[in-house]
Amino acid sequence: MEKSDKSKKSIIIAKIERSYIPPFDFEFTGIFNEQDSNFPKDLLNEIALKEEEELICSTYVNDQVWTLLTTRRILSREGLSPDVHSIKGIKKWHFGDFKGYSKQPYTKGFLFFEDDKTVPVFIETGRASMVMVNGIMTLNQIE
Repeated sequence: MEKSDKSKKSIIIAKIERSYIPPFDFEFTGIFNEQDSNFPKDLLNEIALKEEEELICSTYVNDQVWTLLTTRRILSREGLSPDVHSIKGIKKWHFGDFKGYSKQPYTKGFLFFEDDKTVPVFIETGRASMVMVNGIMTLNQIE
C-alpha cells in the first residue's frame, strides 16, 4: 500500500529533525514543518502543487538559484526557468561538496534519473547540508 503524501512528509521531516540540534537557523535552507520556511511566498504561489502534494524542504539562495523538494517532485532553478521532475526513478546522485570543504556557502549537485534526465540540486554547505540530502535520500527510500 502506498503511503499518503502527509505520511511521507511526516517520515521525512522526522528523519531530518532527528539529525539536528535546534535551532534550525540556516541561511539558505528551510524545512516546511510547523515553522515557516525561508522560501519566498510569491515563488511558492507560482508553483502549482498537485492535489495532496506536500512541501518538504528547500534551499533558497536567490530567485535565480534554488531547489525545492516536495513529496512528489524536485524543482530546481538555475537561471531563467526551473527544472521539474518526478522524484521517482532516481538512479544516482552526486551532491557536490555539501560538507563545505571548499568554503562555499552552497554547492551544486545533481540527481540522475532513469529517463536520462539530470536535475541540478542546490545544497547549503556545512551544518545545513543534510536537510536536503536526508530529504532526498529518505523520500527515495520510501518511494
